[in-house]
Amino acid sequence: MEKKQTAGPGKFVAYAYKLYNDKTGDLLFETPADAPDVMVYGVSDDVVPGLIEAMKGLAEGDKFSVTLPPEAAFGPRYEENVVSLDREIFVRDGQLVAEVTVGAELPMMTQEGFMVKGRVLEITDKAVKMDFNHPFAGLTVRFDGEIDTVRDAT
Repeated sequence: MEKKQTAGPGKFVAYAYKLYNDKTGDLLFETPADAPDVMVYGVSDDVVPGLIEAMKGLAEGDKFSVTLPPEAAFGPRYEENVVSLDREIFVRDGQLVAEVTVGAELPMMTQEGFMVKGRVLEITDKAVKMDFNHPFAGLTVRFDGEIDTVRDAT
């Protein structure tokens, strides 16, 4: 019988999970049933570090559950990442653009030319207050999931 491949350096890993706020138990995110997240273990840089470690050595069909503090998940919240921007930045043809609504997540460009996302917190006559922290920053979170596929990366 062929030994199942396990998650480790250089392996393609597909995985599905539910993400919870560990303090409240609220469901924050769930991967769609037909679209698991994927990564190349040890190469993909957009995966939460603590989650990568929790999947190490797991094979197809294995389940995982890991609770991570902010530092190992989405990072701490930084108040300096909440900023008020001049409302005029968001005005076209004399009107506030339709996408700018409280709660909307907007792509923005830094002075250095980097793309960042910010969430609109408040709109006043003079400013648009935005939060550039990750939406889950500062939270202790729990990932409950299952490994869908492990194979050599191609």
